[in-house]
Amino acid sequence: MAVGAVAAAASAGPATAADGPVGARPTLAPSQVIDLRADCGAVGDGVANDSAAFRTAAQLLEAAGGGTLVIPSGTYVVGDQFHVDGSTAPTPYYQVREVFTVEGVPVTIIGNGATIRMADGLHYGSFDPDTGAPVDMVGVDYAFRAHLGYVMLFKNCTGVVVEDLELDGNCGALVIGGATAPDIHAYGLRFELCSDVTVTNVHTHHHALDGLSVNWNLYAADAPATPHTFTDVRSEYNGRQAFTWGGGGDIRCYRCSFSHTGRGGVTRAPNGGLDIEPNSATFGRDGYFEDCEFINNRGPGLASALRTTTDVTFVRCVFWGTEYYSVWVDSPRFVFQDCEIYGTVPRAYGSAEDPVDATQFLGCTFEDRPWTNGAVARLGNYLFSPGGNGNGVLLEDCDLTAHQVRSVYLPDASTTEVLRRCTVTHEWQEPASTGYLALIIGSHVAGCTFTENYPVGFAKNYTITVNAEVLGGDGDTVVSGPRVTWEGLTGVIPPGIYT
Repeated sequence: MAVGAVAAAASAGPATAADGPVGARPTLAPSQVIDLRADCGAVGDGVANDSAAFRTAAQLLEAAGGGTLVIPSGTYVVGDQFHVDGSTAPTPYYQVREVFTVEGVPVTIIGNGATIRMADGLHYGSFDPDTGAPVDMVGVDYAFRAHLGYVMLFKNCTGVVVEDLELDGNCGALVIGGATAPDIHAYGLRFELCSDVTVTNVHTHHHALDGLSVNWNLYAADAPATPHTFTDVRSEYNGRQAFTWGGGGDIRCYRCSFSHTGRGGVTRAPNGGLDIEPNSATFGRDGYFEDCEFINNRGPGLASALRTTTDVTFVRCVFWGTEYYSVWVDSPRFVFQDCEIYGTVPRAYGSAEDPVDATQFLGCTFEDRPWTNGAVARLGNYLFSPGGNGNGVLLEDCDLTAHQVRSVYLPDASTTEVLRRCTVTHEWQEPASTGYLALIIGSHVAGCTFTENYPVGFAKNYTITVNAEVLGGDGDTVVSGPRVTWEGLTGVIPPGIYT
């Protein structure tokens, strides 16, 4: 299709002051391949605003029943806000136009390493609807909200492929309004009610809200899977979340980074790496994360606080909390295998009814070691604690090294084995002599080694305070001493002891 013919259709869709009148949408073959420059008039020089070209591409894809969008290499500036003088409607002063929204069709995006960057000077946050001046929002009045929208939004699509693309939210160049209520939109890549999604080699960063978002509102516990696979995706330096998972089943991530949230010029709570937050009527299940990173977020590296999420596994992942907790889990059936966890863990899910539901850490490393910026989160005085309910929480074949915090606080977990074949190393020197460095209550300990690393001449003595049963069958439980003792005992702790 000729550029001129497609450009004439660029105004198709919702009419605005700048877009002109609504025109007829062209009809394309279902297998249509669209070139963003040749067919939609994009420039891609990092200067011209190519929002209209992306809107045209979305309209052509929907009209064709789906297809492939080829984005030639280059930098495409997008982002479009407008104001209607004299408007008396309760609408924001800065109204946003969609950039690229596709609904109900299969789509393939071939990015060729291109960058899509939000324009300088866009307005985000709370602004007076009459004057456009920055102002603190009154309650949750939508008329005060200046949205940026979405760089790419897919709705009700089955069969989406996005590859080799950079989405730059450019949040350091925004005009920021007053104090805001949550959910003022500024997303990089968002999927709503989609399935069979594959995203590969995408860098989404510096978005004022979320870099990556998957939403399946009102997803039922027994609903069919909604596969989303993310490979080599980096979501970094975003304002609120690197990745928000808001419901749906079968989320798989390989070699992804969900890091540095709140470090890019805009910060919004909870500042997380991965936030799993289906609402109370929405379920999320079957997540798998392999060789992924959750590093240096201002909030938690991983947070899952609702019990409507279940069956999520992390394999060889790195969690590094530099300002806040590295991991916070209060959802059933989470498993961490061969993961590195730096910074304190204050919450894991326990279950007295079914121990299989409890959080499992298998072959993991826990340590309060600073990241490259010299920071590590040491919150709550313990390297690891499951919180109020430790029933069934399992640490197996794990190494825990506590440099400047106590090592573990294990609350009463009844007769469930909590520590099995773990090595716990104590180094903290600040507590007063005779203080405790671990607190283990009502738990089982099997085949563990409690060791210490103090300089020659160090004179303080510390205690592992226990009310725990030592089990046989997994090797001896040993306390090396001499500075740290099992309430006075060192060496092999006899099986069956309960002190």
